[in-house]
Amino acid sequence: MQDFDCATSYYDTPEAPADTVQASQMPSPDACENPRNAWLYRTASYVSAVFSPLLTPTYCMMVALWATPLNVLPEGTRLSSAAVVLGLTCFVPLAVLIALVRLGKIADTRVRSRRQRYMLYPVAVVCYCIVGMVMGNAHAPGWLSGFFLGASLATLVAFAINFFWKISAHATAVGGLFAVLFYIAAAGLNEYYFMPWLTAGALIAGLTGTARLILGAHTLLQVAAGYALGFSAVLLLMWI
Repeated sequence: MQDFDCATSYYDTPEAPADTVQASQMPSPDACENPRNAWLYRTASYVSAVFSPLLTPTYCMMVALWATPLNVLPEGTRLSSAAVVLGLTCFVPLAVLIALVRLGKIADTRVRSRRQRYMLYPVAVVCYCIVGMVMGNAHAPGWLSGFFLGASLATLVAFAINFFWKISAHATAVGGLFAVLFYIAAAGLNEYYFMPWLTAGALIAGLTGTARLILGAHTLLQVAAGYALGFSAVLLLMWI
C-alpha cells in the first residue's frame, strides 16, 4: 500500500435463525412454498449477502477514498488500499470460517448456532486491528484508522454479548457504515452534496435489518441493538 501523505485531508455470511428466535418467527414450509413468499425470502438472502459484515468494511473504505478529500490520491493507491481492506476483513475471516466448517467445529457457513460464533469474532477483531495499524503506518487520517478501531470495538462488544444473546452482526455492520457517512458529513469532509449518501445509508440499514427479520435470523430487538452498537462504537472512535 502506498503512503497517504499526498492527500489533503481521510462476518459472517448470512446468518440462519438465531437460537433465541422463537419457532413462531421462523418461515413456515407452507410460506416458503408460496411463490410470492419464496421470492421475498430469496431477495432477503441476497440483501443479507450483499451487505454482509464481511463486505461492509470495504464499502466504508471505498466511500472514504472516493467521496472525501482522499480522492486526490492516485487511483492505484486507492485501489490497492481497498484491496488490502477486502483481503483482511473479508477473505481472511471467510477462509477461517471455511476451515472451521471442514474441521467440523462449525456446522455450516451460515453459522446457525450462536454458541459456534465465538470462534469467529476474535478473528474479525484481529483483522480490524491489523487494518487500523496498516492505515496508521501509511499515514492515513486519524479518522480512517478510527473507523477500523471502532469496528474492532463493536465486534469485541458483540463477541461478549454473543455468549448469552445473539445480537445482529449484520445490523452492527450497517450501523457502522451509517456512522462513517454521518461522520464524513458532520466533519465537512464530503466532496459532494452528501444528503443522498446519508439517505442511501439509512435505506441500506433499513433494508438489511428488514432482511434479517424476514429470514427469521433475529428479533427486532436484536437488530435494533446491532444498529446502536455499530453506530455508537464507530462514531466514538472516529471522533476521538
